[in-house]
Amino acid sequence: MVSRRSVLSAALGASIVSTPASARGRDAVSIELAPYIGRLKAIELTINGVRGRLLFDTGAGLTSVTPAFAARLGLRPWGEATGFRMTGERARFQRLASVDVSAGALSMRREIFAFDLASLLPSDLPPIDGVAGLDLFDGRVVTLSHGLRQLRVENLTSRRRSSARMRLCREAGGAGLTVFVPAASPLGDLWLLLDSGNLGGIRLSPSAHSALGGGAQLSLAVDGVTPVRVAPEAVEGLIYDGALDAGFIGAHDVTIDLATQRIWWRSPG
Repeated sequence: MVSRRSVLSAALGASIVSTPASARGRDAVSIELAPYIGRLKAIELTINGVRGRLLFDTGAGLTSVTPAFAARLGLRPWGEATGFRMTGERARFQRLASVDVSAGALSMRREIFAFDLASLLPSDLPPIDGVAGLDLFDGRVVTLSHGLRQLRVENLTSRRRSSARMRLCREAGGAGLTVFVPAASPLGDLWLLLDSGNLGGIRLSPSAHSALGGGAQLSLAVDGVTPVRVAPEAVEGLIYDGALDAGFIGAHDVTIDLATQRIWWRSPG
């Protein structure tokens, strides 16, 4: 949840499994993910009738807005919700009332939080109103397109093609939502955070790095994806086995079923 090191750094042997054809059906809602800084993407949302621009980060865990944007919504932050950054630091949020959220033709009611994002970002960055995570689409099927250019909310009805494995992680009293996917090692599966906000390359804990051989270049076999050679960074203090980055995720079309915990990876072309 909320690996803000990735945001700050931005400021400064399996065959590929195809996405089921029905996941591209008539009822899909497409939402543009616009460039923000580097590979970071922004999403336009309307919250209680007020238009906002939020970072889109699959590793965020909680959808949150800045205190200034909360004031524009007429919402008073209260209480506290706690998550953890990738390196173990506590991330403290304040609760807000549930709100009506719309993105394109999609409308929903969601609980959101307040978080002082400006305290982590240089003052010369373009204005941003918060961070949107996968919790915004809890219970739905979403596809992240190649290059992270678009998010589609799908009507997935076909189960004919095999899916790859994934896990959901929930923090902050169950409100948070992030996705972990397995990568094979000789010692057993490693579970890696799907983190589109990570621009610093694939990161592994020292134990996970050692389990894959410990070299500067390693073979990474994520379930459902053709194994690739990577040059991961071994990071002391990670509380997860590791994290995939925007480059790895954006090299695919990725369909994630947040209701039944299944995922499909497809390489374009």
